[in-house]
Amino acid sequence: SGPWSDYLEVMSGAAPPDTPREPQVTCRSSHHAVVQWEEPASNGAPITDYRLEMSMADREQDYATVFHGLSNLYEVKGLVAATPYFFRVQASNSAGWSELSPVSHTITPASSPAAVSLPRYTAKPTCLKLSWQEPACHGADILHYNIDMGDHIVTTSGPALEYTLEGLIPDTMYRLRVQAVNNVGPGPFSPMLRVATSPLPPAPPRLECTGIGHNYLKLKWGDGKNLSFTQYTLECDNTWTKEFQCVYQGTSHSCKVNRLQEMTLYRFRIAAANDAGQGNYSDIQEFSTCIAPPPPLKAPKVSEIQQRSCWVEWNTCKSISSDPVIYQVQLSRLRDQEYKQVYKGAETKVQLNDLESGADYNVRVCPIRQTQSGDLAGAYSPPATFSTLMPEPVATTTTTKTAITQVTEKKPLSDQQLTLIIVCGFIMFANLLIIVQLFLLLLF
Repeated sequence: SGPWSDYLEVMSGAAPPDTPREPQVTCRSSHHAVVQWEEPASNGAPITDYRLEMSMADREQDYATVFHGLSNLYEVKGLVAATPYFFRVQASNSAGWSELSPVSHTITPASSPAAVSLPRYTAKPTCLKLSWQEPACHGADILHYNIDMGDHIVTTSGPALEYTLEGLIPDTMYRLRVQAVNNVGPGPFSPMLRVATSPLPPAPPRLECTGIGHNYLKLKWGDGKNLSFTQYTLECDNTWTKEFQCVYQGTSHSCKVNRLQEMTLYRFRIAAANDAGQGNYSDIQEFSTCIAPPPPLKAPKVSEIQQRSCWVEWNTCKSISSDPVIYQVQLSRLRDQEYKQVYKGAETKVQLNDLESGADYNVRVCPIRQTQSGDLAGAYSPPATFSTLMPEPVATTTTTKTAITQVTEKKPLSDQQLTLIIVCGFIMFANLLIIVQLFLLLLF
């Protein structure tokens, strides 16, 4: 065989890098991890890039690239505490990308809880009831909550999601924020909550009686306009059930309580209310109705009218109680309207005598209730108007034996009769003067 030829140096083409080993993950804190990896064999071409992918569930569709570059170390920040993370790396050169490395798994350590969301509240005059949603615990159970009130911090006794701050000042602004605490430590505070306690309900007004009747009481508890629209509740003690019942509710400063019994003691109390709620009731006030006068009568009836007398009759007064009722009758000439008492007693029919014939009269009746404390007169009835008869003319009768002139009994003349007599007298006197003058003329 002949000799060998000269050597021919031939270089094969480059290939993608070998598959990297699984990356090493070191957690620096609950939210910070360092991932590093070794450089794989480059296979004839220098490595020009690394790609680091991360996932929280180790599902292919969940991986996302978190780093591109030549460095073989990367710090991942913004992680969630107590959460599993999965990492894998891939290298490339001019020939292409290597296979993905085996997956590296780690769990971030627990941390302090997340921030509490803005609390909700219910305000009352001396307390505030707070409630909030449980924040993420970040791997360690929440032990309790801190409530920052500005000048001091209130700590709850457990992980309950509500707390009532008591002993506060009414109508006062407070600035509050809440934080959760676990074994790792306290979390961030919630946003600042600015809330005011509600004002105290109004005190009860002073109750007084301004009008008394036999079946009503007028009560008053203020003056002027109710510009604050305060609501008032007036209650009366029910004598049958021994419980207070509402007799008025509204914004007025007065009330008339009707349908009451005469000579009866009633017990009242009042309370005021506004947006803060209803205040306490006042001390019980006692007011009494007065005695009832007898009800008025209808106009009396006049009958059997004569020249000098008549009968007056009226209905019996309705009974109010066991007290007796008497009646007072007054009479007046129609022309002068000066009433004079002509009867007082228990009868409901009376005869009026010694009247003037041919005269006009008014008559009225008043009921009088006779009580232990004295007589109580009611209102007078409407008057009844009547006129007595005119006197009869003188009549003459003749019998077969003798003529007897019958003269009526002498009676006082009426006003009309007196006027007629005076006019006739003047006429006769004038005629007499004329006759005398004629006689004198004839003589002389």
